Amino acid sequence: SVTPDVFEVLSDIEILSPNGEVLLPVQFTPVDETDYSGSLTIITNDPDESVVSVELSGSGIQYHSNVLILGNVEVEEGGHVLVPVSIENTDTITGFQFDVTLPQGVSFIPDSLFLSSRAADHVVEGNMIDNALRVLCYSMNNTPLSSNTGMVMEFDIVASVPANYYSMEVSGVLLHGEDGSNEYTGHSDGVLTVLPSNEAAYLSLSTNYL
Repeated sequence: SVTPDVFEVLSDIEILSPNGEVLLPVQFTPVDETDYSGSLTIITNDPDESVVSVELSGSGIQYHSNVLILGNVEVEEGGHVLVPVSIENTDTITGFQFDVTLPQGVSFIPDSLFLSSRAADHVVEGNMIDNALRVLCYSMNNTPLSSNTGMVMEFDIVASVPANYYSMEVSGVLLHGEDGSNEYTGHSDGVLTVLPSNEAAYLSLSTNYL
């Protein structure tokens, strides 16, 4: 027998020959974030040791994954594009903060921060610090973001750079829990793909024609 219920023997005990051995799998299924202790009691017909007790212990640890994701976007040279920001969270998140480093020649359009319906009771602010955009989103009522997946906001950038691939690196991420703790576990950087503009392609064709 085994106690408590969070421990379970997964197979029947076999009949063993003298000096025989068997592996006895025990499954641990915690229900709370706490430490557990128990015992496995084996009753045998061994005349020297008819009852064997094995101590069991384990710790319940809840899985936490709270990740901020910067979306990948495409835009033509000289154009502007909205960059989506998503949060995938297992814990309650009431607000967030992050920095995103913009490539040289890529500019943030002021006042172009747009919250999604996940942040219906929130305020978002942003400002440039050197070449990094710092975004802060909070709720005066400490209201959690709705749902546990999907886009939370977008911001607009202008790409005054040649056609190429550019990394948009995220740093300084804070994902605020209900008690003010940082629930952040990871993030994903974004990639900006700048395509040749249609106007440039047209001028090139016209020159070749002439």
